[in-house]
Amino acid sequence: MSRHDYGYPFDFPRGYDPGDSADADQYYFCEKTFNNYVEIIQTCVYHIKGDLTGQNLILEKWQLDIVAALFGLLHKETGCRRYTEAFVYVPRKNGKSMLCSAIVIAYLILDSEKGKQVVSVAGSSDQAALIYKPIRISLMNQNSPINSPKNTNPNCKFKVLANPRKIISANELNEYIPLTADGERNHGLNVSLSVMDEIHTWKQKQGAALYEAVVTSMAMRKSPLNIIITTADFARDSICNDKFNHSKNVCSTITDDVTFLPVLYYLEKNEDWTDEKNWIKCNPQCKKSIPLSFYQREVKKAILEPGYTNSFKRLYMNIQTQAETKFLDFLKWNESTMGEIDLNGRDCCGGLDMAFKSDLCAFVLEFRIEGIYYVKTMMWIPEEHPKINFYKNKGWIDNGDIKTTPGNGIDFKQVKEDIVKMCEPYCPIEIGYDPRFATELCQSLYSDYDLPMVEVSQSPRVLSEALKDIASGIVGEKFKHDGNDCASWQIGNATAKEMEGGLIKLVKPQGKDATLAKVDFVAALSMSHNRILFNEEEDMGSLLESDNYSMF
Repeated sequence: MSRHDYGYPFDFPRGYDPGDSADADQYYFCEKTFNNYVEIIQTCVYHIKGDLTGQNLILEKWQLDIVAALFGLLHKETGCRRYTEAFVYVPRKNGKSMLCSAIVIAYLILDSEKGKQVVSVAGSSDQAALIYKPIRISLMNQNSPINSPKNTNPNCKFKVLANPRKIISANELNEYIPLTADGERNHGLNVSLSVMDEIHTWKQKQGAALYEAVVTSMAMRKSPLNIIITTADFARDSICNDKFNHSKNVCSTITDDVTFLPVLYYLEKNEDWTDEKNWIKCNPQCKKSIPLSFYQREVKKAILEPGYTNSFKRLYMNIQTQAETKFLDFLKWNESTMGEIDLNGRDCCGGLDMAFKSDLCAFVLEFRIEGIYYVKTMMWIPEEHPKINFYKNKGWIDNGDIKTTPGNGIDFKQVKEDIVKMCEPYCPIEIGYDPRFATELCQSLYSDYDLPMVEVSQSPRVLSEALKDIASGIVGEKFKHDGNDCASWQIGNATAKEMEGGLIKLVKPQGKDATLAKVDFVAALSMSHNRILFNEEEDMGSLLESDNYSMF
């Protein structure tokens, strides 16, 4: 039972009730102030994307609850706002940035404090633009009530400055500044309202310094407010996770923080992210601005593509995930041997991972036949490798899965001869290799043996698509291999690290056995598959340009 009833039907997720705090009775709900904010937002803020472009923003109930709590709950004696900080934790596509823009606009117009300085802070310039553009376009819209000739309120008239980028009131007393977490204009501030967007993308050191710079700059303000709106972070030490944990404690009344507003839309790790009821539970715009079909499509993709699973869970279900996870289906791969198939004379692409001279190396030839990828593998290790007994005990050397080369370093001459011999029956189109290693060997393969060696950067922007396609292809039983058990073991080792923009990067597993958890075969396969995909696109481009191709 709530300790205090404000008369407004607050309905926050995860059981949070503003009336539960011990000090809740020191505040009252000002319906007039709340209504003023809603009126400004719903008559002066405009959509700038999609089918609703040019139309006014109409707040949903969950958004009205946030506005009501932040601007309607006031101290009975001082009139100051109750909340000094809010943490709004909601998945992608739910209109977070638009809500940020709306709050900034309404605050600039309605708040009574003089000399207001409002900032929005984002992790990048692109993210910052998602907040800045609706503010600029809405404030400059000549059809808006605030720009009516009859409106003489100086707080409603604004000018846009280009350098530095900011928006100021016509009387130059109030200003709005968009900032980025990696920017330089983050000191000398005197902020009254801050909106921090997607703090899960902020780099830890820079983000912590920026958060401190903004929040401490509010010290002299009468009624400061910092609003954090974000999607889930990885499981790591970060401002985002610190605020998330504090929010959970406030929701469960473990911590009584009367000035902190937690708004938590997320799923626990043990909740079923494939269940339609849970999509609605953690996405307040589901079945409103986001059709159910969107989640049906994305869930199916997340099930079929292991490389996308963690991204979907974190970004669209707000489930905190590990940054690094196993992403290739070992059992599916292990069952998918190619059997008897004649590959002689077939086109193929290769991948060569030489890594360090003293370590395991791998070479792959990959053939695409009627939508199925056939993989042949060769690996080498120095016979004096410090962990050689591990590979011998596995039987991989005796059964020919790995070849040994004399001494304590890889014999490049033997590797070169083996690669040339392995390629002889086939028609390699391209062989990808990491330009950081064994450049001399690869140049010799190209100049002396006419093998089409191609440098392949190890950047996630280059290899992420190939890695994701390998993951989904294994699940879809599109890969067949030659039964190399050491290669299968490495498939089970392979770990993907999620990067910015939904990209993934192949990394070695961490832990006490990490020195033995090799992924060289997977690295070679990612390069061969990169070239396979590239040449598929080239073939389609040639087909579309040919006189023999018709869409009809």
